[in-house]
Parts: sequence; C-alpha cells; structure tokens
Amino acid sequence: MRPQIPSFIQTTAVLSVLVLIGLHLPLQAEPPKIAQGQLQVEADPLAQTSVLPNLDTLWAALWEQLISSAAAADLTITDGSPQLIFDDTEDGDDRDWIILGENASGTSTDIWQLADLTHPQGSAPLNIFGGPNNNNSLFIDSSGDLSLAQSAVYIDRSTGHVNIGSTTETCCELFLTGDSHAELGFRSTDAGASTWEFEVGAFAFTLRENNANSIFIIDNGAPGNSLRINPLGHIGMGTGSPKDKLHVRNGNLRIEQTGATEHALLNFVANGTTWEIKQNKDTNRLTFFSPGGGAITSPFKFDRQATEN
Repeated sequence: MRPQIPSFIQTTAVLSVLVLIGLHLPLQAEPPKIAQGQLQVEADPLAQTSVLPNLDTLWAALWEQLISSAAAADLTITDGSPQLIFDDTEDGDDRDWIILGENASGTSTDIWQLADLTHPQGSAPLNIFGGPNNNNSLFIDSSGDLSLAQSAVYIDRSTGHVNIGSTTETCCELFLTGDSHAELGFRSTDAGASTWEFEVGAFAFTLRENNANSIFIIDNGAPGNSLRINPLGHIGMGTGSPKDKLHVRNGNLRIEQTGATEHALLNFVANGTTWEIKQNKDTNRLTFFSPGGGAITSPFKFDRQATEN
C-alpha cells in the first residue's frame, strides 16, 4: 500500500506544476532570450520510473503528461505553425535561418522548410512535403553513399559513380538502368528543336529522333570494328585501320534504289569533271557516262542480254 500524501503537499505540487507550465506561455510579444550555453536538454530521470504517486485526478493527469512528453522527445515545439529561428549575431555577412513546420509557409500544404531569412526575396533551399510516398526520399548510409527517391538515384561516395535505376552497377561513372529499356534524351530549348534519344532495348542500341525515326541502330552481338572512323576521317567497315575514305573489308558494297522513278548511281568527280556509273531504270542497262559539258557522253553501255565476252 502506497503512503498517503497530505493534501497541502498535493495542492502545493499542483500549483508548482501549473506555475512551471505558465512560464512557457507566450506572455510577451518577443520570445524569451536565452543566453548562450544556458539551454540544456536532458532526459528526465522521472521518466524512467513507473511509480505514480497516489494523488488526485488532476495531479495524476499532469504527471502522466510530463512522463509521456519526456519519453517522446527531448525537445518539442507545439504550435499550429511551429517555427525555430537561428539568429546570427556575428558582424559582417550574418545570415539568419528558420525552420518552418506544418502550414508555416502560408499554404494549406503539410510542409517542412529550411528558409533563409536574410534573402530579400525569401529563399527556401530545402522543402519536404508530407505524404505517404516520401519514404527514403533522401538516404545517406554509414559509408556516406547517397540515395534519392527510394534508390532511383544512387551515388557511390568512394568511386563517384552515379547509378540511375540501380545501386549495384560499378563499371561506369554514369550508369542508367530501365525495366524494359533505358533511355537518355536531349532537347534544345530553341523553337522547333528535335528531341534526340539514346535507347538501349532488349536487342539493340538506337539513336532516335522525336521518338519515331531510328537514325542509327547497333544490334546486340555486332562484330568488332563494324564501323570505325580514324583521325584522318577514313571510315572502316570490318577493319580498325581504314586506308581510304571508305574501306570495306571482307564484305560487299551494295547500292540499291527502291524508287520506281530513280536510277541507281555511283558518281566520280575530279577536277570539275563527273563520271557516273548508272543502272538505267528504264532499260536496266549499266551505263558509263559523263553528264557535264553539255551533251551527255555515254561511251560504254552494257545490256543484260549482251553476249558474254
């Protein structure tokens, strides 16, 4: 059986608690100034006990509130729009900051802000909106690696590598991972500019314009040196050491004209003179001719029905 506490002690205790609570009420326009080093937040040793004095209902309620508050947090600011100001009194470029709680920004949105009070237009470099989908929006592990948006972006501090869509790739400084395909897009802000995309799909690497025209495609498994351009501007196909502007190794060169009104042509131009090798769309003859100098000169014509040799 707990000992009975005299009523005058209970009354004195209740009044003491009410006075302490009253000291925290906003009785003045300016918040109380606390000298540097005078504010200390410590765990309440009373919060560690489960023994509740046998007091009346009011005293019991106040006691429970004190215990629950101490156990919940070391420092709690309770207000409809809580604010915490950091006032820099140093001479020169002193900059004051404020932490704003829910609705403190003047909106009806639940938000936590870190704002610069010194900025003339008001600057809030950090805004965190409340919601069910913001878990691990910003996460820093014990190695200092940074993860954003539930690991949608992952930065490895030790290597400087950035992963988008993955946390495990280590081959490259920037690595992009997608579910069915990964895309990287570019677009200028100029009017009429196209959108260019690099896409890696299940079967090929593609350069695409406006998500429609596939300009350049490399299939998975393409052999080495399928296309090589050396410092002289020589293009090699099947060779890593092209000797001419176009060097095809171990392959054929094909010119195909699919239009019904066009000839298949191969042009040679030197010193202002042009010679063409043409497959005539009308006669199917192979013709060597020069279209320059007025009259067309065709010294050689080969018909498909010509006698061999």
